[in-house]
Amino acid sequence: MINQTVSTHNSAWENSSFPVPKISTILVDAHVHIHHCFNLEHLLDSALSNFDQVSKRGLEFYTKILLTADINDRAWLDQYSENKNANPKWSLIRTGENCSYKACNRDGQTIFIILGSQIVTEEGIEVLALMTEQTFPNDLPLEITVEAIVLAGGLPVLPWGVGKWIGKRGSIIKHFLKREHHFPVFLGDNSGRPLFWRQPTYFRYAKKKRIGILSGTDPLPLTNEHRRVGRFGFKLLGSLDEASPAKSLKQLFINSSHYIEPYGHLENPLQFIRNQVLLRLKSA
Repeated sequence: MINQTVSTHNSAWENSSFPVPKISTILVDAHVHIHHCFNLEHLLDSALSNFDQVSKRGLEFYTKILLTADINDRAWLDQYSENKNANPKWSLIRTGENCSYKACNRDGQTIFIILGSQIVTEEGIEVLALMTEQTFPNDLPLEITVEAIVLAGGLPVLPWGVGKWIGKRGSIIKHFLKREHHFPVFLGDNSGRPLFWRQPTYFRYAKKKRIGILSGTDPLPLTNEHRRVGRFGFKLLGSLDEASPAKSLKQLFINSSHYIEPYGHLENPLQFIRNQVLLRLKSA
C-alpha cells in the first residue's frame, strides 16, 4: 500500500529530505498512464528496476522521473490520499508544487512523479498536458487546447500513436508544426512503436526545426503493462530542485531540448501484434 504525506509549510523544504540541487543525470519516462488495472506499488517497483538497468550503463548518480498523462481521472492518486497503512512499501511525499510528488521506498530509493493529463482534441488528435495538475476538456480545437495548456503552466506534447498521425490528422499536425509559436511545443515518441515501423516523418521535420522529442513508454491498459514503465525514455544533464522538480525540468526542456538523449528499445513486432489484438478484444 502507498502512504501519501502532504506538507504545506515552506520549512519542509529546508530539511535533509530535499538536498541542495546539484548537477546529475536525469532519467525521464515522459508518457506514463497509471491505468485502473495497475497496482501503483508494482508500477513503481518496475520503474525503479527499469531505471536501474539504464543506470548500469555508466551512470553513477541519477534522478528518476515519471511524467504521468492521466486519462479522465486520477483514481490512482485519490486511492492513496487517505491511506492509513502504518508500514507502506512506498510513500508519496508532496513537494513544494501542486503537480509533483516524491515517491520513496523503504530502502530510501526515490522516484519523482509529476502530474499531467491526456486530452483528445476536436480533430481527434491526442495531446499531453505535462507537468500540470490542471485537467482540460476534450473536443476543443488543437490550437485552443495547446494554448490552454501553456496558460496553465504545462508543457504541450503531441505524442505518436498507431494510425493517429496519418490522413487528415497528419495534415493538421503538419500545418500546426509549420506555424511559428511563441511557446515551446514538443512531439512524443513511445516504446509501443514496433521495430519495423520507420521513424515518423514528423520526427525528422521536428529535428530540423529544433522541436524537442520526448520519449516515454505509454503503457497500455493491459495486464503486466505496468512492467514497461521506465524502460523507454530519455536522459539529460541538469540541476533538479527537489522542492520544485516540475519547474526545474521544464526549464531544462525549454533551454536545452537539443541535449535530450533517448534511451530504450522499440516494441518487438510479435508483442506489438499481440497487444493490438488484446486491445481490440478488450474494447469489443
